[in-house]
Amino acid sequence: MSLLEVSDVRKYFPIKSGVFFRREVGRVHAVDGVSLSVEAGETLGVVGESGCGKSTLARCMTGLYEVTSGKITFDGDMRRDVQMVFQDPYGSLNPRRRIGSIIADPLVIHREGTAASRRERVKELMALVGLNPEHYNRFPAEFSGGQRQRVGIARALALNPRLVVCDEPVSALDVSIQAQVVNLLKDLQTELGLTYVFIAHDLSVVRYVSDRVAVMYLGKIVEIAPGEELYERPRHPYTAALLSAASVADPDRPRDRVVLRGDVPSPISPPRACRFHPRCPKAQERCTVEEPLLLGDGHQWACHFPVEPGEHLRSAEPGLEGRAG
Repeated sequence: MSLLEVSDVRKYFPIKSGVFFRREVGRVHAVDGVSLSVEAGETLGVVGESGCGKSTLARCMTGLYEVTSGKITFDGDMRRDVQMVFQDPYGSLNPRRRIGSIIADPLVIHREGTAASRRERVKELMALVGLNPEHYNRFPAEFSGGQRQRVGIARALALNPRLVVCDEPVSALDVSIQAQVVNLLKDLQTELGLTYVFIAHDLSVVRYVSDRVAVMYLGKIVEIAPGEELYERPRHPYTAALLSAASVADPDRPRDRVVLRGDVPSPISPPRACRFHPRCPKAQERCTVEEPLLLGDGHQWACHFPVEPGEHLRSAEPGLEGRAG
């Protein structure tokens, strides 16, 4: 059995109108039929444009959001064994509380040990993530952004979790600090036997940390594969476009940039059938009437006309964008 199973999960947010008698006039389809599994000891990366539902999916996995429908199954105690590292190292810490008490919160909530033992545990955690235990009584404002994120990581590790969901943990940090935090997470995984779901915009970071990568578009998983295979042989046109736009270390390396036309459609009224077809350079009539299923063994993609090995997509105005509905 996988450590975490996500089965046809949907999360919709109601849109209400009216002052005195509010009624639902629509729904935001933030996550719309996602199924995936997370194996013990692996890192599953999740990538996609802003607004594709990555963070909402993360909050569903951790139980912070109640799902609209579908099922999430975890092999363990969800409240103790699943923890989260948040994106904003400034907003995720209460500025009026001391670092020691923030890190100790999970221990207090679950009534772990005595006040003295909790204090020692917090100091151990601070040392584990590269913070000076002597700074136990300092406030968040006395730390840098990278140090604050280390505080968030220490808090997430307090109860010895099995699964840690990292929701863009380095996106708010300077590049040099990003590398330090990412390497810290990898070292902790090796030392503590952790399993990660790692959400990020930066494709190079995801490639570095992930065993498998899932690509999301407008609330759905469109491709999922082992990390290197997905980066070297993407099959969904959206994945190929994302990778073509990613930064590379060698500026002289030749590459074909795929420019997607138009904006991401509204999650309130997503396109029917294939949600990517209004922007897809390979879209055909079938894409407007039949939703592609996520199929394959190991490497899965949801596309009627996948990118063939060695094929180069052209940056062309899709001919079917007016058919979205």
